[in-house]
Amino acid sequence: MTIPNPIKNIIKHLSFPLLKKVVGFALRNLTFRENLLQDALKDKEKGKHTFLDEIEPTAIAWNNFFNETKFEKIFELKSVIEENLDNLSREVIGRFLLQRFLHSLEGVVSFSQTCYRKPIEHFFPLDKAECERLNQLELTTSERYRFPICYVSNVEIANGFGMSYFTKEKQTILSGRDVIDGGGFVGDSAMAFTEFQPRNVYVFEPNPDMFPEIKKIITLNTNVLGDYVHKIIPVQKALGKTQGSMKFYSQGVYDCMAGADDGSTTIKRRNNLKEYEVPVVSIDDFVRKNSLDIGLIKLDVEGVESDVIEGAVETIKVHKPLLIISIYHNPKDFFEIKPKIESWNLGYRFLIRHLIPQHSTTDFCLLGYPQ
Repeated sequence: MTIPNPIKNIIKHLSFPLLKKVVGFALRNLTFRENLLQDALKDKEKGKHTFLDEIEPTAIAWNNFFNETKFEKIFELKSVIEENLDNLSREVIGRFLLQRFLHSLEGVVSFSQTCYRKPIEHFFPLDKAECERLNQLELTTSERYRFPICYVSNVEIANGFGMSYFTKEKQTILSGRDVIDGGGFVGDSAMAFTEFQPRNVYVFEPNPDMFPEIKKIITLNTNVLGDYVHKIIPVQKALGKTQGSMKFYSQGVYDCMAGADDGSTTIKRRNNLKEYEVPVVSIDDFVRKNSLDIGLIKLDVEGVESDVIEGAVETIKVHKPLLIISIYHNPKDFFEIKPKIESWNLGYRFLIRHLIPQHSTTDFCLLGYPQ
């Protein structure tokens, strides 16, 4: 297969040797869907991509990033977030960026639509001990909690949605203190956090269609939760930088992609969306108003994590909670949240982990703990 000139130029400017090897290997040895690749390359020259499926805002954000950002800048950003991280975190970063780059190259959204699985495994093999740990969790976890849908991962529950990456000593930071669970979805993470003995778990879920379901699911698990059935407290608000309101878009109950958007991206690409005006509160305001003692902040809020962190500065500085923050939704969160918190000089250490063993570009989280 002849490698097109634009691809040669891309490879030439890749300063990261391993990534250069992977892309070169993939281009030489894999059978591409020629027309799709050529279309993607032509569109890349124009600063845009042709998508197989343009419904996923995360994919759109990352494709735009690779279209608009010089590779030298990407590797500069990469080196900044890698500072003071362990080797596994660096591997996770490399794997994630490679997957997203290859998606961008071929102009696809879903990893299942790519043909890069083998070369990624070859050049970025999953850490064996970590893979074994996650697979063991998945194999040994009984279906302790009951859910009316199949969107919940047993391994994530067993993994404590990231809590298991903290040492036992650091896990005790949560004991007897409050949890801010941003992006409650079905209450799965909230229930997992109760196993670390918090005082209360405040579950923020702004989706008006989803919110009643959280209460139902908590009640459904009364036998398992015990007293915590009253200590998981759903809050029908969105988290943000300041108090106010925002537009929220959803396809209804169990819409895992529901979130804030100006409408210009999501509405054009998703069918039957409902538009709501939802209240917004900052973590700092909520904590002050309710006199909380925060031991954990978990955020999976579909790409507005950076704004939520801006509204939680006081809480993080005063309470020094554990942090579990999704950073895969967009480049801003991925590259900027860790350096931002580090700039506050609070003595936090960080890990970046993929919370599930499957090959995917979701569930990559920044985990922070005070020294």
